[in-house]
Amino acid sequence: MKKSNIIIAACLFSFSVFGQEGEPSKKVLQAFGYSAFTDIIGGPRIVQTYWDPQMQTYNSVTGGSTYGGYRNIVTQASGFSIVTLLYRFRYNVLEPNDNLSVGLSATPAFAFAVDPVHGGGFLNLPIQAELGFGAGSTYNASSDKGGYVGVGIEMNKFPLVDLSGNNYDDPTDYGYTIRPKTFWIQPVISAGFRYWNPRNKMKEVNLKFGFGAQSDRVTYSTQNDYVNFPVLTFRLSWITFLNY
Repeated sequence: MKKSNIIIAACLFSFSVFGQEGEPSKKVLQAFGYSAFTDIIGGPRIVQTYWDPQMQTYNSVTGGSTYGGYRNIVTQASGFSIVTLLYRFRYNVLEPNDNLSVGLSATPAFAFAVDPVHGGGFLNLPIQAELGFGAGSTYNASSDKGGYVGVGIEMNKFPLVDLSGNNYDDPTDYGYTIRPKTFWIQPVISAGFRYWNPRNKMKEVNLKFGFGAQSDRVTYSTQNDYVNFPVLTFRLSWITFLNY
């Protein structure tokens, strides 16, 4: 399913760019962007439940203790990016007028991200349908300012490099280990504000928010809980149009 999603998205872009009449180059817009310390990643939570025969529970009725009980190991790949670099591709499928467009976009991004426990490096690929208005919506837009809203899915890989070796969360001597989920797909929404800067370059301030990835549920009291963030991706970035 993971590979099929990528193939379907690629086919949609190919059809949009090459399968319609007109001049595709006039409907393709490209941009480059970055963020610094404004990219946050929280992957899905992974929970492993095990029986700990040495777990001690005090019984208030009998005044004694019993041994044995369920424990959880909970882990999650989570962290932040120092610097993120991104490339933005958009194809306008429809242009009802000079200041309005409906398009498809892909925004691959690489982040120098760090998880102190599990590793570093982050790849993010949102694929969205967008409604653009005003400046930057089409090549013939006459407005000085504009923006867009978008909705779709995003693919995430974090961390890319395991920096923890074999030192995974293992609070017992019974061989229980747990590794974080490093690849997941989830819904994403984004919005941007566009404007002309003093050097006559089209700029955009962009906000992206991914959410809703499925996580394991915690059913017993937890111990050694390394969950630091909610399950989400968040990025505030600054973008410059390359061919506008």
